[in-house]
Amino acid sequence: MESDADDSEKYAPESGSEISIEDADEVEDRSWDDPELVRENLELILGSKHTFQSQAYSSHRYNKAPNPVLTVSEFGIVTLPLISKTAEDLKNYCIQLSMEPQDAGADAAASSTCVWELPPESFTSLNYAWNSFMQDVCTDVGSAFCVDMDDGRITCESETLLLLGPGARIPHSRMVSHEDQVFAKIMVSLPSEFSGGSIHFRHEGESAHHESGPHNLLFTSVAAWYTAVHCDNNPITEGNRLVMLYNLRWASDAGCPHPPRYDLALSRLERILQAWKLDCERPQTPEVRADGTLPLRDSSRQRYKTPEQIMYLLKEQPMHHVRESDTDDSDESDTEGDGGKATSGANSGSEQSGKGASSLRGGDARRFRLLRRAADQQGFSLGFADASIQWLSAVTFTRIPGQDEILPLEWDDHKNEETRSMGPLRTAEGKLIQDDVSHDRYYGDSIPEDFMGEIFKGRWQSEYWHSDIEHPNERYLRYGYVTRDFTGQLLVVWPRGSSRIMRYQAHDGFMRACSDLEGHLHEPAETMSLARFILEHSDHSESRAAKACAKAACAWENLELWDSATALCAGNNILAIIPYDVMLKAVTCFGLDAVRPSFERFIREDSSTPRKLRFISTIRASGDASDNVKRWAANQVLDSLKSLQNLQRDDIPALLDTAVESDGVEFIRASMLEHVCVVAKPETLLDFSVALFDDPRFPVSDTKHAVVHDALSVAMSQASLVSKRDLRLAKRFITAILNASCFDLLSRVFNNLEHHIPSDGNNAGEYAATVMLPLLGHSLEHAKSIDATLATHKSSLDTSMRLYLDRLHDRANTPRGEPDEYIGIVLDTVLLSPDPGGEFARVFDLLKDAPLSAVDLRALANAVHGRREGLVSHMVLDTDSLTDIALSLGQRYALALALDSPGEIMSVLNWSDALGLPSVADIVLQRLRSVDFGNVTYISTILFVVLPKLKVWAVHNDRLADIRSTVQSVVSVWFEAALGPEPVLAPAVTQALARLTSWTCDCAQCTQVRNFLRRTGNHELVLESIGAVRRRHVEAEIATHASTLATKEIIYQHGPFMQGCRVSKTRPLLPPVLWRREKERGKEILSGLASGAEELSDMLGEAYNSIAPLVLSWAPIVLAGDTQVKEPDVDPAASINQLASLEHEEEPSAILDSVKTEDYAEGLPSYPINEASSRVVKRERTLDLEGRPSGSTGTDIEDEDPPPKRTKAEYSDSLMWDSLQKW
Repeated sequence: MESDADDSEKYAPESGSEISIEDADEVEDRSWDDPELVRENLELILGSKHTFQSQAYSSHRYNKAPNPVLTVSEFGIVTLPLISKTAEDLKNYCIQLSMEPQDAGADAAASSTCVWELPPESFTSLNYAWNSFMQDVCTDVGSAFCVDMDDGRITCESETLLLLGPGARIPHSRMVSHEDQVFAKIMVSLPSEFSGGSIHFRHEGESAHHESGPHNLLFTSVAAWYTAVHCDNNPITEGNRLVMLYNLRWASDAGCPHPPRYDLALSRLERILQAWKLDCERPQTPEVRADGTLPLRDSSRQRYKTPEQIMYLLKEQPMHHVRESDTDDSDESDTEGDGGKATSGANSGSEQSGKGASSLRGGDARRFRLLRRAADQQGFSLGFADASIQWLSAVTFTRIPGQDEILPLEWDDHKNEETRSMGPLRTAEGKLIQDDVSHDRYYGDSIPEDFMGEIFKGRWQSEYWHSDIEHPNERYLRYGYVTRDFTGQLLVVWPRGSSRIMRYQAHDGFMRACSDLEGHLHEPAETMSLARFILEHSDHSESRAAKACAKAACAWENLELWDSATALCAGNNILAIIPYDVMLKAVTCFGLDAVRPSFERFIREDSSTPRKLRFISTIRASGDASDNVKRWAANQVLDSLKSLQNLQRDDIPALLDTAVESDGVEFIRASMLEHVCVVAKPETLLDFSVALFDDPRFPVSDTKHAVVHDALSVAMSQASLVSKRDLRLAKRFITAILNASCFDLLSRVFNNLEHHIPSDGNNAGEYAATVMLPLLGHSLEHAKSIDATLATHKSSLDTSMRLYLDRLHDRANTPRGEPDEYIGIVLDTVLLSPDPGGEFARVFDLLKDAPLSAVDLRALANAVHGRREGLVSHMVLDTDSLTDIALSLGQRYALALALDSPGEIMSVLNWSDALGLPSVADIVLQRLRSVDFGNVTYISTILFVVLPKLKVWAVHNDRLADIRSTVQSVVSVWFEAALGPEPVLAPAVTQALARLTSWTCDCAQCTQVRNFLRRTGNHELVLESIGAVRRRHVEAEIATHASTLATKEIIYQHGPFMQGCRVSKTRPLLPPVLWRREKERGKEILSGLASGAEELSDMLGEAYNSIAPLVLSWAPIVLAGDTQVKEPDVDPAASINQLASLEHEEEPSAILDSVKTEDYAEGLPSYPINEASSRVVKRERTLDLEGRPSGSTGTDIEDEDPPPKRTKAEYSDSLMWDSLQKW
């Protein structure tokens, strides 16, 4: 029982939902004695995980267990490993136990004087790793007990600490529990110098022992057992032993874990085998089937409800593997195989798996032990059989240089095969059982399919490499084949004296028996017993048994076997069980009168009328069918049609075949059509009409036309053809109606559509576009394809067009949104009409003056332009007229468009270029030039931004001259309204900046802040990771010297202990920053308009000399006739750039380089945003320290008059401030 938890794999519970004995308790008691449940009950018991996988006790040894660092009150820390001196000193602080009656014996004196105890409140563990170790111990114990230790109802609690001296043993009262909720004990022996003290466990016929081992000083040993298990422990022979006891407690009144109940499993196994045995001994009582026939059974044999034998695949058998090669027969390796199905083994060796009971381990050994006891009691035999699979596959591999190692790299799944084999039965001692292997001369042995997957989950035992050739493409790779052998061991139980073979065991074996019977019909004397076996075990698959036995009955001309086979047939698809060729052969062998009862029962019980008709047709069409057969077939056809139900599309050919064999279309009208119209769905009835019309076996006649007309009429009356979801079905109906020339039904279709037009105008227009117009177009197109003339389309077309145009008018109030998706459908329908020219002219006359949305105007222009070839080919209009129509729509579109984004402006320009409509672009450019001067936001964020893209478009289309006036107008308005003159700081702000000279701290952070406040490049400074001390220092300096110029904010980076500071300029310092940002943006856009001064001057004209010098810092250009150039009106003395003269100290450049700032030009969003949101009011573009307009009295402005109305330049500044606040 000993194991090393650190050196070996821990037990892992098997996956799946195996049924345990506890689950079996829920089954009614009488089920264990039911002979029909022998297999299920036996598998339920043997598959019990708790009974056969769990243990009643466990033992582990841990060589890496932590030191608990035990601390005893008033003693201190107990050093480990425990030595004699420490033990003697510790006894003075423990409670000495007295002798218990259960411990009386030869060593009673020692037991009463050498056991010391400490209650759990007297000691503690200081090592936190000990708790984790105990969790691992509990996990190992739970694995051994098959108990989920993560269940919240299970707790592990410390009970006591025992110190055992020489001659002492653990008291019996500590080995058991008197509490019902304590279901198990855990004993932890800490490293100590002692010997002896082994524990012996006994539970329901099994026994084991726990021995700490000879290395008690080096390891921590753990033993666990259920409290219901009997325990005996030997005394300590030498030294002192320190033991910690734990209780596993169950915190519920029900479902407490318990040790495996072997006796319960044994008693149930005996009851199962007894039921099996009694059924085998019961005399045969023939059963009379429902049709009055008797089952075909040998009177000398008994009636078996139970199987002949039961096989169980063992799961814990030892597996070894050996690798061989055709180049080196001695090559062995314990390297694990890999790839695909070829899972590897973990052990090396050349021995094959065990052949008898002595090779069983763990749960398999328990299964065999209990099952053998029950089998001996009830007179059953146990044996073993090997199931082997040889797997051959092509593989690309390599040989590791300097080693004999073979490394598979890639398996070829397309080049592999399996060879299955099953060895003969053997006794538990390994001796062969020859008498129980029969039918071997006819059938090769094979593994049942239900065991295949489990065997492949095992490990391969042997591996053989062959055909080792060099890879054609890779130098170091080899190509060849590998053969691996997989083996599984089967435990077989059968009644003593039975000669049944295990080949036909279970469902898969039964299916093999049916296949074997069909393959050996030429030997009736040898295989008749197999046919009886199939009939007796037909409960596995009655349909398969009926098919195999019916074939055998026809081959052997055995009417009794035929009756027994057909009696097994039942169900809604009874006619599909036995093949039709077998039934025809039965008519030939036995005659119609002999097989008619079974045939008529098949026809009555089968639920498919077409299948009935095909079967009747097959019998009637047989080569030797007599008049009697034909009369019987005709009567059966009439009876089958009366029971026609739920006709499907695949059933239509059978109906038409039956009609052809009868009186043709007359038979359909007289005997079939009425039933078909009642039971068929509209789609199926339509398919029936189309199939009948297209079938050349029914010649064209008035009767055929009338039948098709009636079928289509009934189908239309049952179908819904008035909604968009019915469009596909309605088109199919229209196609069938036109093909069959049933024009009156077409009028019904469109009249029905008009009756379902919605009352709401918008919905009515959508209904016309999505339902009426597509159906009209489909009918017109199909009528043209078959040269048919329609006279009923005019009214529906007019109604549809009127409704759709009303829809477009209603959409005119919706300037945004997607274009109407049905405009193309309207034009396509117009092209398909008999008079496309007249319809087109009428439609566009109505659209000429009608209000339409911008997106619909563009969609109409696109639709006309895209169909110009079709319109011209249909002689609707000539090319010039189509161009005029598209131009009119495009001009209306350019005037209706909002032009509220650069993308929209460029979209309409590119669109006009794609359609060849330059006048549309002229309208757009004119609208850009005539923008309202006061709309500063629109000018700055849209018109000014679109200029570079507008130039690219003009260059591409050779229209630079056309956009020059537009560019000049937009740039001039931007320069005056959006940029304006450079702002000047208020005197109070300038004085505050001058007072920064009193800020004398020369630390790096203070220097950075001072330089930041004096410059206009940025609006924010971030000091990262300067620490709390420096941050507080900077904030104090700002509060002292620059409280009106800057605000401060704490920032945390990489945790709370790495603090920083964010310094932002106050509102009075921002106008120069914002003006500079707008100037930089203007510089970027103007630079994109021209590559040089000459080109920009040509683009801007007279405005160049007033804009370029200030924005781009380019020199003015003297035009012809000018004697002087007017310089920009800028006051350099008041410029913010001269604030540097106020600085009286030189700052080191290294400090400036270390400043990490966030450039305002990169982070600030576009502005201005909204004129109405402005909150800054200026008079002379100067602000005081509080952000208010400065007056003649300096800071006191409370008595001033309300500020005057803002100028255009003030709009820009106020909107910039509002944009910054939002950002």
